[in-house]
Amino acid sequence: MSANQSIKLQSLVYRDFLRSSLIPLLVMEVLLLVLYFGINLYISDKNRTILVSEAKQSLSEIATNEALRINQHLMEVTRSAKIMQLDHELFFNSERCFLPNGKPVFDTHPNGAFYKINPVRTSVYYSSSTDIGERESTKAICSESLDPLLKAIVDTNPSVTQAYLNTWDDMNRLYPFMPDAPAQYGPALEMENFNFYYDADQRHNPSRGNVWTEVYLDPAGQGWMLSNLVPIYRGNFLEGVSGLDVTVESFVENILNHQFPWDSSALVIDEKGTILAMQEKAEDLLGLQELKHHTYESNVTDTVTKSDQFNLFQRLSLPEDEFRSLIIANVTQEVWVNGIHYIVDSKLIPETGWRIITFSNMKSFLTPISELKSLSDHLGYLAILAMVIFYVIFFMFLHWKSKRFALDIATPIEALTDATNKLGKHWDIDNLVDSKVDEIKRLSQNFHGMSTELKSRTEELVESTIKIRLQVKEKELLAKLARTDSLTGIP
Repeated sequence: MSANQSIKLQSLVYRDFLRSSLIPLLVMEVLLLVLYFGINLYISDKNRTILVSEAKQSLSEIATNEALRINQHLMEVTRSAKIMQLDHELFFNSERCFLPNGKPVFDTHPNGAFYKINPVRTSVYYSSSTDIGERESTKAICSESLDPLLKAIVDTNPSVTQAYLNTWDDMNRLYPFMPDAPAQYGPALEMENFNFYYDADQRHNPSRGNVWTEVYLDPAGQGWMLSNLVPIYRGNFLEGVSGLDVTVESFVENILNHQFPWDSSALVIDEKGTILAMQEKAEDLLGLQELKHHTYESNVTDTVTKSDQFNLFQRLSLPEDEFRSLIIANVTQEVWVNGIHYIVDSKLIPETGWRIITFSNMKSFLTPISELKSLSDHLGYLAILAMVIFYVIFFMFLHWKSKRFALDIATPIEALTDATNKLGKHWDIDNLVDSKVDEIKRLSQNFHGMSTELKSRTEELVESTIKIRLQVKEKELLAKLARTDSLTGIP
């Protein structure tokens, strides 16, 4: 606005109210809101940091305990396998031949396999590639003495599904009894082609101790499993390999069955990163379905292991070396998997060298903080809404108030202005407006007094002027009459 441009009193008052009261109040409100949201964000971040730290520590402790618990389960299987190894080596190093189940009955299957036909305790299968002579027949019969221990191990350990002995000449003794072993195995079963045999031979296991296999497809029809193997030696000759089978389903149900907090899931991997077993939640996390069952469309004649899609190092969207280092470091880390933020913990299972990996969804335990922050934010938004409504009403009130205030000032001033304009033409100044403002009220009173006095003095001046003019006129008339008399001679 230019210096010469005039402004109405109402606008002047309104702007003055706005500058002196509303703007400072509005700035203060904004600062308070910024302070509120800032403190809310700081407290939320601080609580999140503390909670994540505590969750990592708790998850690490839980994972450590779970690794030890799984280790105990696996050690029980290992001890049972060790007992089985001692018993089977005793059998081959002695002439023990007692028949706890009575004399077994054998027959030759149409496919050429030699097998036990009476369904008592264990099943016996001899590959058709083996010529069955007196030695083989005696071994098949006398090995019945192994049945009580095989049965005891399976019946007392819920994790163990099968117990067996596989010999160098392709004989298989298996508990529990397999109804039609020749049909399941096929005519020829070469033990050296399977990991449940060669993993424990002299080349792969020179220490002759227990060996755990990776997950493989069981030729006996039990689906996907892993085995604890022990070699059976007679002197330096490998008579065979005995083993205890743990199916993937049994592993999940009996060993990997701990319910983790915070919507967590767990899985077990071997040294190569292959997933040996995983909980149902881990299946959802990785987009994989655990191989608990298998439909046998043909005989299994070679080792079948899990495909590469079950390799955890390749499954996650992290560089293999980076993730492998993360897993081996035994440090609780935060990673993103399929767009979800997880806390990942890795713990070693000493018995096997495997690792239990736990994934905990951070959203699950951060939900209370997120909900509290959301509630605080909503309260802040409500405060903003209330502030907006308040200031809209306040603006309206201020406009009305400034208008009323300006009218209280302007109306008497305008009346004075009108009276000033009329002064000298009309002496009626009864339209002056009374004001509540003392200065304006006194100004009106003074103007009224001034106009009254001016009227009085003007009237006096007019009367005086008229009187003087009358006197002058009278003198002029007398003088005129005198001249007239002198001319006419009238005395």
